[in-house]
Amino acid sequence: MFSVITSPIALSYGAAAEAKKMGDKLGIAYAAEAAAGGQVVAMMHTFCDGLGLKLASTVKLSSSAADYTVFCQQLQESGANSYFLAFASVTSQKITNQCFQQGTRIPQLLSDPAAVPAWKPDAGYDCGPVIDGVAPFFYTSIAGQKAYRDALSKYAPALAEAGESSSTGTFAWASAQLIAVAASTISTETRRIDAECPVRHQRRNPRRSRSAFDLHQGETSAVNCYFAWKVSGGNYVAPNGSTPTCAPTDAIAPIERAAIKAVGGSQRRQPIVYAEHSSRAIATR
Repeated sequence: MFSVITSPIALSYGAAAEAKKMGDKLGIAYAAEAAAGGQVVAMMHTFCDGLGLKLASTVKLSSSAADYTVFCQQLQESGANSYFLAFASVTSQKITNQCFQQGTRIPQLLSDPAAVPAWKPDAGYDCGPVIDGVAPFFYTSIAGQKAYRDALSKYAPALAEAGESSSTGTFAWASAQLIAVAASTISTETRRIDAECPVRHQRRNPRRSRSAFDLHQGETSAVNCYFAWKVSGGNYVAPNGSTPTCAPTDAIAPIERAAIKAVGGSQRRQPIVYAEHSSRAIATR
């Protein structure tokens, strides 16, 4: 088992941190049908005080509503400097467009796994910062991302040409590359692996198997670094290139410990590791 997905706790911290860069007030709207919507608000509340950020407006809305005028007006009147929508992509786009048509001109915080081609040409998304668990999927200066994009062009050219890609595909690619590297260094002999035996990712030298990916029964390793890029002028841009930002330990460790305890596990601290065959910087604490 290899960790290729950033902790949702770290991603929430990253969203709050990016919101703070645009001002001290954030507006949030979430789907009434999704239980996780309230958790988004709770998580943002957790980080707001430490970052000096305030939730100017938190609204629960039906995903099937025909009109979101009231929310758009509330958002503008709240004085929010940015906003976040926790809905399915189709609903988010509908709300974004309605609010833009009614004069909303503040950036929207975006999450890349939900990326859609409409982000580029839609003025409602312009200047929106994107919080991502992998290096920007379009940033081919990274060898791993270029390999992913080349493979996409080769095996799924229709998707590549239509721009139908996002970090979701990169997550899958990174996972497959890690498995491929691990598989190439193990024996084909079938044997039982004891649960206490660490699973190891072999990075540079296949004969030296010990690395930061050792896992043990009852322990988990959080990936607490994230990437930030943005939608700008009809394009995707990566101001930070391939450099990730790591959420501060003192801000998220207490929350992680509580979450891990709730599921009966314990946490294992680990250093940052950049996997050569992955399309992202895989980072652990």
